[in-house]
Amino acid sequence: MFHPYRKDSSYLRAAIFKSYKEKCAYCGRTIQQRDMHIDHIIPSNRQEKIDDEVRDYLIELQEKGFVVDSIENYLPSYPACNIGKTNRIFTSSNLRFYHEKVRGHIAEILKIIEGLKETKETFYEPVYTGIWEEIDFSYQRDLSHAIMGYRLTPADVEVCPRFPQVEKIKKLLSIVDYTVIEGETGCGKSISIYQAAYDFYQDGWRVYQCKETETIDSKSIRDNTELSLYIIDDAQQLSEKLVDALKKQARPNAKILFAKTISSVVKQDTILLSNKEAVELIYSDFVKKKEEIVPIVHKFDKSIGMNFLDHPIERHSLIWSKEDLRHLVDRMIVLSEDDVRIVHMESAKIIIALFFKGSSESKKQVLLSFIEKVFDTPYEKNGKYFFLQHKKIFLEWIQNADSETAYAYSRFINTLINTDIKLHREFVRQINWTRLQESMIQENKSNLYSWGKLYNRLLYSLPKKEYLSVGKMLENAIEKFCDSVSVLNIEDLTCFLCSVMHINSDYIHKTVEKLIPIYATYFKKDMS
Repeated sequence: MFHPYRKDSSYLRAAIFKSYKEKCAYCGRTIQQRDMHIDHIIPSNRQEKIDDEVRDYLIELQEKGFVVDSIENYLPSYPACNIGKTNRIFTSSNLRFYHEKVRGHIAEILKIIEGLKETKETFYEPVYTGIWEEIDFSYQRDLSHAIMGYRLTPADVEVCPRFPQVEKIKKLLSIVDYTVIEGETGCGKSISIYQAAYDFYQDGWRVYQCKETETIDSKSIRDNTELSLYIIDDAQQLSEKLVDALKKQARPNAKILFAKTISSVVKQDTILLSNKEAVELIYSDFVKKKEEIVPIVHKFDKSIGMNFLDHPIERHSLIWSKEDLRHLVDRMIVLSEDDVRIVHMESAKIIIALFFKGSSESKKQVLLSFIEKVFDTPYEKNGKYFFLQHKKIFLEWIQNADSETAYAYSRFINTLINTDIKLHREFVRQINWTRLQESMIQENKSNLYSWGKLYNRLLYSLPKKEYLSVGKMLENAIEKFCDSVSVLNIEDLTCFLCSVMHINSDYIHKTVEKLIPIYATYFKKDMS
């Protein structure tokens, strides 16, 4: 079991300092608490080049649910020891030694933290990132997502129109410590709370949103001393008892903003939004921004535009027959005959099913990108669900990859590594490496950078004996690539060799030696 904890917590710093008897865990020197560094045993930004024993140990930790920012991965350090270590990673034996050393302190550290929280002394305690995710609003996009009906996020706050309720939310939060906004599905609740939060953010507040309502804890904001605004979307999923407990935790420096789908009972602390208001505001705002919107819509419907014989966007509407609408409602693709807003997850299932019926190379890339993004989302039928349902199809796709799809597959396989290392190993062991290599060799001009990334990610979790056998098989392919290498494509081949270096290092070193004359010509040409 791992205990996630932000290392800038004053409680944690005081507990670690006391538990380790005010000494550096590396050199044993006495340190002052104000000078103490808390070091990651396994760095959060560790170097990429690691040996096989370390790689096996990291896989072992991952299988146990390892968390980089956890008490189990922290040690008190003299400043010079930490700075000198940088992001280098210890040997496997040293990692095991230090992690074992930490385990002897865990119970004491937790006991000290609990004791400190019972005193009246004020400590800085950051937000628990296991439940809350900080929003920084740094990325803002155009109107494309809003026009296409995608769920709006903090990246849409600047471009979307503002409801009058946004100002009301801000005014209420300036007077009280929490407020609730309720509305029908699709009426603009989410974007309204993000827009209100954006204004708080610009005034110096930190903004946090709840990752999953299932894991929320009323005590998770109790000790935070920062100026913080907490957002809880889909708050109707919480029990009234939990909502009341959260409201009691709100205070002048820690305000809470709830968004709920409308219920039959409207309380005094609630701001209402309706679909009618949403449609009217969006319509008028879109008409004002017609010149910006029409080029986006035109990509999807060539009949819409501002030229002669084009359909004006303000007259354009989607017309369904009653029979079609009833069918879509029955399939739960739209909510009702009166509200044709798409149910996002349900429509995604239909889209995925259509992709699997006959996928072009470009469709495969789009599908893999989608499944990668929703792989581990808290829904029963998320990306992992569709992967498990169609593993044989994915296997076939990868074995028949080409330069266009290899990179997309590598990104997807990387997501599999990060979320379920056992499933990754089980899947990769089914690959026909001969077929995969034939797919790579048969191309006229292979993009070796993409192929290198794919091989690198596929072989990540395999034991040494297995990946060395794949490395031996690759010798024929590498020899073929070297026969046709020139100054024009030496960079591409180099990227490939670096990506697969660890699976046949002796052979690749000899290959690089043979390529030295081409490298010499390449560098002379580049410098001239």
